[in-house]
Amino acid sequence: MQQLTVGEIVEGKITGITNFGIFADLGKGKSGMVHISEVSRTYVNDINELFKVGDVVKMKIMNNIRVPMMMWYHHL
Repeated sequence: MQQLTVGEIVEGKITGITNFGIFADLGKGKSGMVHISEVSRTYVNDINELFKVGDVVKMKIMNNIRVPMMMWYHHL
C-alpha cells in the first residue's frame, strides 16, 4: 500500500458523515477522517449542509496514524 505523507494533498470520496466529521475513501485501501472543526474557517453547525456521501473532496494529510486525520481542502 502507498504511504501517505503529512502535508500531502489527496483526493477522496466521502463514505460517511457523523456529527463530528466526515470519513473518506482515499483509494488503494486507505481511508481517513476530517473533524468538523477542520472543514471550514467558520463555525459549522450542521456538516450535512456542506457535504453529502459520494462528494469528492481534496484533503490535506495532518497526521499518518492508524486512521489518518485530514483537513478539508476544497470540493472538486
